Amino acid sequence: MNADLLQGFYLRNLLVEPLTGKVTGPSGGGHLGPRAAEVLVQLASAPGDLVTRETLLNEVWGEGQGSNELLSRAIGEIRHALDDYPDDPVFIQTLPRRGYRLIVTPESVGESTSSIVLGVSDGARA
Repeated sequence: MNADLLQGFYLRNLLVEPLTGKVTGPSGGGHLGPRAAEVLVQLASAPGDLVTRETLLNEVWGEGQGSNELLSRAIGEIRHALDDYPDDPVFIQTLPRRGYRLIVTPESVGESTSSIVLGVSDGARA
């Protein structure tokens, strides 16, 4: 898993903090459970690329441990936190029976990572 992404990243104007599960933006915030945050980090590690359902299940839940239902639930949780919709995606595209693709490129929080993770920053970019 990408250590830089774990520290936090932007998806457009949303700040995602995987270690705390926080998603914050101009219109408020949301929360991701640990598995959903891991799924999002996996997708953010390969922006623009198809990440297969099998890869996500093996990387997040462990080989033979997850299920399509658990993965679908995690994707739904991510979409809810990002205010994204499967029929008109801004962040996550579904490729039926194959997997998912993050359709925006995550941007590292850069030098201000420690203050953001510790909650000193306001958590959103203009």
